[in-house]
Amino acid sequence: MQLKKIQAHIAGYKKYLQKGGERTVRPLYKWESQRIWQENWDINASPFAAMYDSCLENSQTRRIWNRENYQPKKMMLAFAELQPHFVYSMFEELFNESKDIGNRVDRFIFYCDQLLKEYKSTRRTALDNDHYHDYEMISHYLAFQYPEQYTPYRFDLFKNTLLQIGSRDIPTANDISRHFKVMKTLHQFLQKDEALIALHQKRLLPIHYQEKSLLLVEDFAFYLKNIFHQVKK
Repeated sequence: MQLKKIQAHIAGYKKYLQKGGERTVRPLYKWESQRIWQENWDINASPFAAMYDSCLENSQTRRIWNRENYQPKKMMLAFAELQPHFVYSMFEELFNESKDIGNRVDRFIFYCDQLLKEYKSTRRTALDNDHYHDYEMISHYLAFQYPEQYTPYRFDLFKNTLLQIGSRDIPTANDISRHFKVMKTLHQFLQKDEALIALHQKRLLPIHYQEKSLLLVEDFAFYLKNIFHQVKK
């Protein structure tokens, strides 16, 4: 990472927020879903499926968990009906911060693979070929559960962010552990700019999560991907 490039991009992002252009980068719907998750998640709730269902809601869009050929929420609800105690333990392990994050994510995917096999052996539906729990969906669980620790993951967005900040080591395959580290570092730089944070807080509505969150650095990453070259002109 090159400090001068990071500082220049942060200055550009702040200028862009001052002009009120952030809503053309990406709507703030994830901030609402993060608030809803924070208000409803309870690992001890029973039935677990009902609690999980209430955690993933949004008044604007469901695209995080329900879009064409991508339905992770529906499949997790099916898994929770099939093996509620096992699904409970899956999330408990995923959110166990004493263990390596990369291992936790990979094991969560492995558990979903196993549940899918069991599901397919007992039921035949249009959803029986994939559980849809990839790095992207699992990173949303982590980001919603621990707003100050994790950022939602998309490989293309992560790769572009590294290019824009001058990294010499550009990944050619998924590296979610590195993604979390880099985004947390960038968030620390963003937090140091009090004027930028004030602009960020001003754009949030009562429906949005109001506390410190690494969703801010994801918004910044979308700015780098979709807006930076236009602003530079």
